[in-house]
Amino acid sequence: MKKLKSLFVILFIGLLTSCGSNNDNPDEVEASIVGTWKIISDIEDGIEYVSEDSCDYFWVFTETTFDFIEYWQPDCITQTDTSPVPYSIVDNMIIGIPYDEEEGIYYDEILELTETTLKIKTTDDTDFVNYSIWERQ
Repeated sequence: MKKLKSLFVILFIGLLTSCGSNNDNPDEVEASIVGTWKIISDIEDGIEYVSEDSCDYFWVFTETTFDFIEYWQPDCITQTDTSPVPYSIVDNMIIGIPYDEEEGIYYDEILELTETTLKIKTTDDTDFVNYSIWERQ
């Protein structure tokens, strides 16, 4: 009976220690959205709106907020037209709540997030769909 009890204890300890993370690749690290991202591709209804001669457009994420920074034509003058927006990420969705209630809540689906690339799908209640690709700066 003692041997059987010892066997169950060993099996139980083995189960506890084997149920940890199965990350056999130490190079696989969960990427963080925190940082500055420059748009490199913006596609709306199949039309690409970002070209090499476009002014830059950035998203800047902190742990709790994100902000938009745009450089406007013709001289690519810096213009930030928002205040930082509180956000959270839930089930691969960036949910941003603007301070101005008239703007509505932002919902952006993260299609891919790596250390260098962020791919986003944006939709709203008017059937608008936008795909954008961002590069970490």
